[in-house]
Amino acid sequence: RRALPVAPALAPSPAAPGTVLSTSFGFGGNNAALVLASPERATAALPVGPPAPLEVTSYAVAGAAVALPCARTAPLPPPGPHRRRARLPSLALALARAATGERALDPHAGVYLGTAWGSLTETEAFLAPLLGPEAAPPSPRAFTSSVHNAAAGEVARALGLHGENQTFVQGELSFACCVLAAGRRRARGEDAPSLLGALDERTPTARDAAAALCPGRGLDEGGAVLVVGGSAPPLARLRLLALGSSLPGPADDHADLRWTLAPGARGAPLGWTGEHPSAAASAAALAVALVSGELAPAAVGCAARPRSVLLELSSRWGERALLRVEAP
Repeated sequence: RRALPVAPALAPSPAAPGTVLSTSFGFGGNNAALVLASPERATAALPVGPPAPLEVTSYAVAGAAVALPCARTAPLPPPGPHRRRARLPSLALALARAATGERALDPHAGVYLGTAWGSLTETEAFLAPLLGPEAAPPSPRAFTSSVHNAAAGEVARALGLHGENQTFVQGELSFACCVLAAGRRRARGEDAPSLLGALDERTPTARDAAAALCPGRGLDEGGAVLVVGGSAPPLARLRLLALGSSLPGPADDHADLRWTLAPGARGAPLGWTGEHPSAAASAAALAVALVSGELAPAAVGCAARPRSVLLELSSRWGERALLRVEAP
């Protein structure tokens, strides 16, 4: 890791600052660091190379995809508030445990989780007293459980992981952002494994809102967690080829099978993953199962096992990402 040459200001200074660093642009754990510099003081950004390919050693998937004869699945938690743990963190932990099995991960393992909607059950529980006729104060537990990074924090706490921990909230491309972060960590030479995935839950309120705003479209829930790196033999290799404008990617990439995931799209693989913003993670897990032979090709309409699967992702804001899952 590279230390920043920054000396904190401990006392007021009469000099005009040329560069300012702020790390307080977020709330509830969704934070960002921003560096502002005058034109004459601005320097080139730290070099950031392309992400390294990731060796997937295990996975677990939940949601509509469990209808496929897939070996590694996790059940969805029951709907509604839970006494011991919020529903979305419960799903994240169930997926992480199903993916790791009986193996204990290196405590320096990283956790990279994406979610578009966050903990909807706890968000509604937090807002309900405020919006009710009595305007009662909300529950502190509902507040702490409603932040988007609660799921990644719960996974790290429960599994004893002290490595890099990041949550990405980028709509349909949240999972691709996780792959980018984990791949760049691997490119830096860090050998500890990582858990990466994305997941979203559905509530009756969200279902009714989606039906009113987008008639005829489904609203499902689910997600997946993949284990990358470590000493276990790889099932597949995961590559991020393009993401927005930061990674242009190829104009065309040859693959044995192509799956398109976009808002409003129909057919494969959404028929197996369910239609939710984290379907890309579920599709990646199914692609790993497919190229590794754990999922029969006939289950997804293929005549033979593909050596590679290209995932073409699009967000409702027009951003795109390309992921490729290939045999190791």
